[in-house]
Amino acid sequence: AGGLVRGTGIRSVPGFEDAEHDMLMALVRWVEQKQAPDQIIGTKYKNDTVSEGVLRQRPICNYPNRAVYNGSGDVDDARSWKCVKGLQ
Repeated sequence: AGGLVRGTGIRSVPGFEDAEHDMLMALVRWVEQKQAPDQIIGTKYKNDTVSEGVLRQRPICNYPNRAVYNGSGDVDDARSWKCVKGLQ
């Protein structure tokens, strides 16, 4: 199953076929394996066009956590961000 739209070959997040990037696959893993996601990596494509590549990625944290830049690295790279507790 996963994030594949049946019969189309289209994934819900083109280029990323894992539960860290794909909300549908994360939901399936949560239901089937009892592993709730701590975060999902959100992806923005250049000019909203997949073929132009990824512009930026950031973690989308579970409530009430929030994404915070770790102070080093590319701000457009999800690895430069972490989820921290609290809203402030």
